[in-house]
Amino acid sequence: MKEIEMYSKIKQLVQKGFTERQTTKILRIYQKTVSKYRKMTLDDYMDNVVAIR
Repeated sequence: MKEIEMYSKIKQLVQKGFTERQTTKILRIYQKTVSKYRKMTLDDYMDNVVAIR
């Protein structure tokens, strides 16, 4: 899964009221990853992507 897709799916699940643990199980990814993306704004995410590349 591409990172932007993962970020978007996590944000969608947050809006629907899913917890970090539920999101982890649904997407089958680490809870640390879910926690990181839940806390990020879109601007933070884009800054992170630019910094990595």
